[in-house]
Amino acid sequence: MAAADILFLSDEGLDGRSAESFIRSLAQRYHNRFIIMGCGSRGALLYQSTHDEFFHAPAIAPRGVINTIGAGDALFSAFIHEWLQHGDPRLALRRACLFAGWKIGAVGAADGLPDVKEWQQLLMQYGL
Repeated sequence: MAAADILFLSDEGLDGRSAESFIRSLAQRYHNRFIIMGCGSRGALLYQSTHDEFFHAPAIAPRGVINTIGAGDALFSAFIHEWLQHGDPRLALRRACLFAGWKIGAVGAADGLPDVKEWQQLLMQYGL
């Protein structure tokens, strides 16, 4: 974990601990550039070590929630894609929440992912 620029994890298993304090303890131990925690229906949390600050991106589920299998993978892959596209981790996380929220509106683990045209339309529709 110390070799990773980005740690990506879920808030499952925090057992009552605060997400922020848990992330700070990871940051102090491993010195990662970004730590991102998926928080399910509460969205996602980004910690940037260079600024020592948190950013919360709210959850968004345009089609409702049908199946959450694969939501974390969708969140992570969309974050990486978007961050590499424009270098803004906050915007990348907001867009990733939309991508994961769109994905969970479908039945299967590999279903519900928008193609490039649909994705561009979603970004425009949600002002992202």
